[in-house]
Amino acid sequence: MSEYHLQEDLTEDQLALWSKLPEIAVDTELHGLRLVRDQVLLVQVGDARGNVALVRTSGRSDCPPRLRKLLEDPQVLKLFHFATSDIAFLRQSLGVRVAPFFCTRAASRLVRTYTQAHGLKDLVREFLGIELDKQMQQTDWSRQDLSPQQLKYAANDVLYLVDLYRHLVRMLEARPPLPSGITAMELAAKAMEALDLHVEFILAGYGAGDGWRIDLFEHV
Repeated sequence: MSEYHLQEDLTEDQLALWSKLPEIAVDTELHGLRLVRDQVLLVQVGDARGNVALVRTSGRSDCPPRLRKLLEDPQVLKLFHFATSDIAFLRQSLGVRVAPFFCTRAASRLVRTYTQAHGLKDLVREFLGIELDKQMQQTDWSRQDLSPQQLKYAANDVLYLVDLYRHLVRMLEARPPLPSGITAMELAAKAMEALDLHVEFILAGYGAGDGWRIDLFEHV
């Protein structure tokens, strides 16, 4: 089993490496799912070769500078699974506006219309034949002595994202255009724009229900 360690920021070598890649994987661990009340405690970054950084952000109100530079780099696509919460919390908690980004969950819902199973575990099982252990999902990420099991769980959330992204892109590219002429890839690009706008409404206080649903345009 690989050993993972916490960092206060990316190293110069990690920033140099990942700044040259077309895409990287990113995830966060949080206190909970309430904006303002809850904060980003850990940011995970990974690539297709299995390199992973676990950057502790607990107690910070700003983003570590090298991590910020990478997350805001316009030349590097940031891959998330369920990007809505990640980019909202990174903006609210650490003041980072992540761009550009791609949500593998949204892409899965666009193209994997044969199933309702769009979780990270579902995609990793289908595309890679790997069974992810999610037992550490609901644990205390604010503790100073994160266990090896927690660190492995956090790393797993980014280890496979680049592969999943590439599988999904191939599926999107293979899907025939709709009668309107728009392609699945074009729809995916519009979905990412819509997610960014969705986050804008949430951060402006227009979230309803659990805080993540927008009912601004509902006819009631």
